Amino acid sequence: MLLLLIAAVVGGGYLWVRDSSLVAVENVTVTGLTGPDAPRIRAALVSAASDMTTLHVRMDQLETAVQPFPIVRQIRVTTDKPHGMRIDVVQNAPVARLESGGDSTLIAADGTILRGLSNSGHLPAIAIDVIPGGGQVTAGPIRSALTIAAAAPKALQQLIERISTAAGEIEVKLVNGPRVIFGSDAQAKAKWAAAATVLADPAASGAALIDVRAPDRPVAGPFAPGDGVVSSTPDWASGGTNP
Repeated sequence: MLLLLIAAVVGGGYLWVRDSSLVAVENVTVTGLTGPDAPRIRAALVSAASDMTTLHVRMDQLETAVQPFPIVRQIRVTTDKPHGMRIDVVQNAPVARLESGGDSTLIAADGTILRGLSNSGHLPAIAIDVIPGGGQVTAGPIRSALTIAAAAPKALQQLIERISTAAGEIEVKLVNGPRVIFGSDAQAKAKWAAAATVLADPAASGAALIDVRAPDRPVAGPFAPGDGVVSSTPDWASGGTNP
C-alpha cells in the first residue's frame, strides 16, 4: 500500500511538472528552411511549439502545423531543458517540373507536388496533358518518369532536357544530345550506367539515339529524325546486328 501511494504521488508530481510553466517552451530554433514559404513555416512551427513543454512534445501538432506546406518532408525535434526546443526541417527537393501547356509545377522524387515553389536551377521537364490535383502522385507514367529522373547520375542530371512517356515508353532527351530510350523504369540505375558508358565511347559520337532497355546490351545509332522508339525487341537483341 505504501509503495502504491508513493508511486501515485511521484507519478502525479511528474505529470504536474511535465505540463507546468517550469518547463514551458520559450525559445524555439528552426533550421533547414529555404524558399519563399520559409517565414510562414517557421511561424507555424513556433506557434505550435509555444503551447508545449520540453517534457511533453506533441509531434502530431507540429506535423499538423506544416501539413499545408508540401515542401516539408520531415521534422525532427530535440529539446534543451528547461525552455529550449530545436526543430530541424527536412525539405523535399524538386527533381523535375511538370509542364502542361503554359503551366509548370515542380515535383519531388517521391511524387510530392511542390505547388508555389519557384525553380532556382535546371530541372528536366515532364510533359503531361494536365497537372494532377492533390498533393502527391503515387503511380502512373509521371511516377515512372520521376524514378528515371531521380536515378540519373549527378554528372548527367544537368543534361536532361525532358522526359516523355509516350506510348508507354520512357524516353529521355539530353540537352544538345541524343534521345535515350529507357522503356520502363525498371533497372533505372543500370540503364543510366549503360547510357553513360555509351556517351563516353568515342565510337558512339554523334549518335542520335541510345537504346538502354536491355542495360547489359545498349545500342546507339544515327537513327533518322522521326524514327520514333525502336521495336520492343531490336534485331541485335535477338541475334541480329548491333547497329
